[in-house]
Amino acid sequence: ATTNHTTYIYGNFTKLGVKQKLGLTSCYAQIGSPPTNYTDTFEGCLDYIFFSPHWKLRGLLEPPIREKIAITCLPNAYLCSDHISLVAELELID
Repeated sequence: ATTNHTTYIYGNFTKLGVKQKLGLTSCYAQIGSPPTNYTDTFEGCLDYIFFSPHWKLRGLLEPPIREKIAITCLPNAYLCSDHISLVAELELID
C-alpha cells in the first residue's frame, strides 16, 4: 500500500529531536506512545503527559485498540475530539 505523505524538514529538530534537561518522563513511555491523532494522511502521537522524579506513576488509561475504533479520521460520529484522551494517575512521593 502506497501512501502520499508530505515530509517536512525542521532543521536540527528533524535531525536530533527535541531534548530537555528537566528529568521528565513520559507517562506512556513504558507502553510506547500511542497514536493520539488520526487523519486520512497521518496517524501518530501528538500528546504527552510528562512527570518529574517527585511523582510516581500509579496508572494509565489504556488507549483504544485501533481495530476496535474503526475510524478513518478524527473527529467522527463516535469520537468527538480530534485527539484521543490520555489520562494518568500520579502520586506525589516527595
